[in-house]
Amino acid sequence: MEQRVARWITHIVGYSYIVAAMLIALIWFIVSIANGDFDILLSTTTFKVIFWGLLYIFSIYLMYSLKGKNIKRRLASWSFSVLFHVSLLLYIAIVFDAGVAAFIIGIPETIIIFLSSIGLASCIWSHYQHHNGRAISNG
Repeated sequence: MEQRVARWITHIVGYSYIVAAMLIALIWFIVSIANGDFDILLSTTTFKVIFWGLLYIFSIYLMYSLKGKNIKRRLASWSFSVLFHVSLLLYIAIVFDAGVAAFIIGIPETIIIFLSSIGLASCIWSHYQHHNGRAISNG
């Protein structure tokens, strides 16, 4: 189940407005630098976009590389995914004063939060079943 959910999450990223916005920002930064506007490199907006962009890529990498990992890594990956996407949407809601609209505009992220929660629960449940099953079979 975890593998299926992780695969769905990596596919949903393609439908994200936030990913599209980050790509547009990247193009804007490149064009600005090409036009000689090097002040953009010192902009706090640039740092924020790079920060959130790298965390987004890391989050998707954790989902993409989940197969065959141990329980600690899987729990950390699912937990990071839930916390990161909730934080991203809350940041957008607060900074852009979007409120609940951030969760509607960010519907792919909202779905990722839901699926990551399912993945986390599935990971915990499978570990619990495996641990208890082994304890029962050992008598």
